[in-house]
Amino acid sequence: MVYPGPTDSVSVTYGNGYDRCGNLTYKWFDAGGDVFENSYFSSNFTIVDRGADNLQQNLTSTATGTTLYDYLTLVVSLKDYPASTPATFKVKLEYRECFPFNFRGP
Repeated sequence: MVYPGPTDSVSVTYGNGYDRCGNLTYKWFDAGGDVFENSYFSSNFTIVDRGADNLQQNLTSTATGTTLYDYLTLVVSLKDYPASTPATFKVKLEYRECFPFNFRGP
């Protein structure tokens, strides 16, 4: 899925929602506060100057298999205003990985 990026309140009040406070930065963190890594999940953030950023996330999941959960936080910050309070979004990923239980050989 692709989503239009978040706005900031100053740009919403005095501009087009994206054009007053500069570009945003995006970082994923796991529940322990470390950088989130998962081979089944990927994300891409295309920064658009003075416009809505494009956010794309992909999660690979099989129809059957072991159900797994990951808890992560997306932190969105103003690049030019590092002292400002970032926006945080809590996410729970639920997916299944292929986990075969019956192998046969020659």
